Amino acid sequence: MTKYLALAILTLAACAPTPDPDPDGTWQITAVCPATSPLGPTTINATAKVAEISPGTFVGELRNSRGQRGRINAALSGETLEADLNWGSGFSEATLTQQGSPDIFTGTDTYDCEITTRRQI
Repeated sequence: MTKYLALAILTLAACAPTPDPDPDGTWQITAVCPATSPLGPTTINATAKVAEISPGTFVGELRNSRGQRGRINAALSGETLEADLNWGSGFSEATLTQQGSPDIFTGTDTYDCEITTRRQI
């Protein structure tokens, strides 16, 4: 009986829904850009602070390893986050999807860079 109870608990845990994404907070961002990117082959790291201003709508500020500062406007729909980044000298967009945890999003940006974001805890 104990064997079957343990199996039932494991099955329920495996089927537990992933928590809803919540982009509110501080994020570490890594952008890995290919040689074909207008930025060339490079890795850019950034930190972003994001706050929800209305349900599903977020704004924030970010700073990257190139010394740039920018503003973020983002919209969350389901597990997809659409982010517009204004660097002052140019704009970029990113489409990110939650990856099994509300603390991780991945996707690509305007420059074909692979983006990974992790919530700072």
